[in-house]
Amino acid sequence: MTWNTTLQDCQFRGVRFDCISTNDESSRALVEHAYPYRDGAEVEDLGANAWKVTVKTLIYGADYETQLDQLMAALDTAGSGEFVHPVFGRMQVQVASYRPVHDAESPDQAQLEISFVETAPHNPFFDLTLKQAEIAAVGTAVDSTTSLLADDYAHKVSAITTEGKVARIEAMRAQVEQTLAQFRSVVNGVQSSGLDLMATPAVLITDLTACVQAVQLLAFAAVANIQSFDNVQSSLIAAGQPVANTAPSYSINLSDNALVALQAQSVAALALADAAAVVFAQEQTLPTATPMQLESIAAVARTNLQAVITTLRTSSPLDNQALIESFKNVAASVQIALRAALLARPPMTQRVVEFDSCLRLLAHHWYADHTRAAELLRLNNLPLPNFIPRGQVLNAYAQ
Repeated sequence: MTWNTTLQDCQFRGVRFDCISTNDESSRALVEHAYPYRDGAEVEDLGANAWKVTVKTLIYGADYETQLDQLMAALDTAGSGEFVHPVFGRMQVQVASYRPVHDAESPDQAQLEISFVETAPHNPFFDLTLKQAEIAAVGTAVDSTTSLLADDYAHKVSAITTEGKVARIEAMRAQVEQTLAQFRSVVNGVQSSGLDLMATPAVLITDLTACVQAVQLLAFAAVANIQSFDNVQSSLIAAGQPVANTAPSYSINLSDNALVALQAQSVAALALADAAAVVFAQEQTLPTATPMQLESIAAVARTNLQAVITTLRTSSPLDNQALIESFKNVAASVQIALRAALLARPPMTQRVVEFDSCLRLLAHHWYADHTRAAELLRLNNLPLPNFIPRGQVLNAYAQ
């Protein structure tokens, strides 16, 4: 190699500096698989580790302090940056550490030893796809639980109709019809199956699910946000109110009433979990809620699911074990979806306003993007958003 023709100027984030020496390290990630009574081991190559570069530089001259400040400012900047290696050229690196050294016998100069770690190009597509998959898993869990709920309900009603007690069957039929009518009252245009709700019991779950889906479509027609979720919640609360049985009192079986009420409660809880997932998915592309509001949505959904689980455990924990586990899976998927929605944003922090300002000026100062003023307004309860006094502490995203 001809140094005087191929050696490149060493620089980081556009700041040039004189390089005395470089010490580079390359290694591979290896896993050894050893077995009893067998000499040696099988070695599995998992790929190359990050390239590590240690650079020694010398900054000198009458203006060395200015040069040192510029280089240290570049090194202190968060995130990865472009480093030009004097021999190997451009690479994307992360600063691991640096150490400025001053010597009394060498005035007007400083030596730095800087350690870089090469970073692979980041592809946010896969992160976003993974988060979307975690949110979509809520819908899958809701569908499987709804199917299991229908089968379980059909099995229990079949045991009741097999007894052949006409008064009990008719009383339960009245309870089922009134419950379904109450769900239909909160939304218009839902067509029922028209089948006998006692001869084909699973139809009740199908018709109730159709009603709650219509409620969701109506609430989320324009945008999926916390107000839409609140509308779904209020409609389902109205639909899930206990229904008084109009059958003669001697024919009413309280366990039958509890069974029908449980179906309404379960379908409403599953619908709230699905509605929460819809809001979480929308928040990834168009944020309109604060992290606290997203946490409150998940709390509402999980509280309703827990109420169903508690009822199932109280009535017959052994017979309902499969349903209990399925509802627990839905609650866990809601928590995972919440985490995915929160991680789609930068970390939340608190920042002190350095000067008298307004939100638009602050957004430009903090993020170099004045349009994020609406974001700051959403994260803070400000009576005078056009006048933010110096020293006030505001909620803001770190990036």
